[in-house]
Amino acid sequence: MNMKIFSFFKNRSGKNTESTIQANEMNEEIQAEETSLEEIRPKLSIHPMWTIPNDKKYVLSFLNHELPPMKPNQVSISNIDYIQEEDHFIFSIFIRNSLNQSIHLGETTLLLLDEDQQMIARKTFDLAEVGEIPPCSNRPWQLSFHQSELMGEIPERNWRIAFELKPKHSLDLDPSWKEKLSNEQVQNLKDMVNDLTPPKENEVNFFGIKAEYGENNDLIITLFIRNGRKESISIQQLPLQVKDSKGEIIAKGSFQLKDLTIKANTTKPWTFIFPSNVQLIKNANLTKWSVEVIQHT
Repeated sequence: MNMKIFSFFKNRSGKNTESTIQANEMNEEIQAEETSLEEIRPKLSIHPMWTIPNDKKYVLSFLNHELPPMKPNQVSISNIDYIQEEDHFIFSIFIRNSLNQSIHLGETTLLLLDEDQQMIARKTFDLAEVGEIPPCSNRPWQLSFHQSELMGEIPERNWRIAFELKPKHSLDLDPSWKEKLSNEQVQNLKDMVNDLTPPKENEVNFFGIKAEYGENNDLIITLFIRNGRKESISIQQLPLQVKDSKGEIIAKGSFQLKDLTIKANTTKPWTFIFPSNVQLIKNANLTKWSVEVIQHT
């Protein structure tokens, strides 16, 4: 693996080139470690498969030395320079690790931003290729963007490559719910959403939060509809079935929802009423229950 040869000293990235996140924002499994250090200066770590002439190693060492210190338990991208090769733009960066442990990166979505922080390109890279980044180390790496992936011109200076951070999964309350619920009830719902593991990217799932019998023996089920996608979803019809602790179906029904919208990366609570005539088992034991979407074959 050979590093592309170009002039590092142009430093066209300009100012404000560091994109920094707490390590557990990228990977929840990473546990922050306590340290007495307020600042960390990671050492240079070159990929073991890279073949780099001595003069380029010297340049990398110099650039690494010039990087600002990091706070503990962070991962960051520091931008160096880019070159154009035909219809590709190749960006050189440092991926920086200030943890006291090695890190492995996987598929990571990165943004190419202009000097006004407007997006020029968005692309997902398999950063597993970067390999194991040792504790408190900076690893030089290169990223390629095709001309067709750009939504604007790349400025000579003050461009930036940054992590795209997924916003925290949050509660999305319908206006009709906001009118009926007290502040305490809303906070309880928020706490429940925060306590649950967020849905995976592009996943939509359903989580039961309450089941009870109401007037006329109606079975009233309240669910969290959980949207892990980056765009809102609209549900017009939803066929559901409820099971008891034995896995037996106690009720089935299909609900017309008139374009119920769940915003991107949010959870919306909703209530579904199964009247007596769609219940297969009356007065079921609801100490343990589950609900699922009926899959049509």
